[in-house]
Amino acid sequence: MVGLLFILATAALWFLVPDQFDRLAFDRFAILNGEWWRLWSAHLVHYSRGHMITDVGTLFFLALVVGRFTRVLHLLIALVFAMPVITALVVLMVPAMEYFRGASAMVMMLWMVVSWYLIVESRGFNLQFVLGYALLAVLIGKVAVEYLGLMPPSLDMPRGYIPPWQVHIFGALVGLLAFNAFYQIYTQQNLRRIEKIKARKKKALPTKLKDYKLPQTPQQPVNRK
Repeated sequence: MVGLLFILATAALWFLVPDQFDRLAFDRFAILNGEWWRLWSAHLVHYSRGHMITDVGTLFFLALVVGRFTRVLHLLIALVFAMPVITALVVLMVPAMEYFRGASAMVMMLWMVVSWYLIVESRGFNLQFVLGYALLAVLIGKVAVEYLGLMPPSLDMPRGYIPPWQVHIFGALVGLLAFNAFYQIYTQQNLRRIEKIKARKKKALPTKLKDYKLPQTPQQPVNRK
């Protein structure tokens, strides 16, 4: 559901306002001058159709996986809050970055959430556990390759495009925070549910016969004639 909403929002911008992308993409100086909507819209516009399909398709799949562990509303709120947080971190901590587009930070966020859910929910060494750590290793490897400048150029991107590895790191860190928030919420909810079930069962248990106390009857006075 959340992934579908993201697809619809991205597609709407792509087809309805293609000539306005420069007013929607991340622009450091524009944001500092009050164009605050870019904090969200920067994650919804892309350089090309291939770029959009790759980002949004991956996000849609990851959102489906995350949806197995979280509620739709919680995931939607997390994404809505994560967008401006990541963009603001770029503005504050990466002054050299002036421009970027794309949902890759959101992809990194959900990638991190999926990885840790697979690891934590595996309950032991199994395929799910291995898959979680494999996804985590791929994420770290991707950021490392981008940092070292070893990522091969893509035909879907502008000439001289440099992957914004800092944005991807912020996305992964926000994803880690989101996973921790989700896990704490659902852990507390499960504990309360277990306590209610225990209390209900305890109330429903029959009293043992040997522990049953007979009600005391008032003694009748004895009439002696």
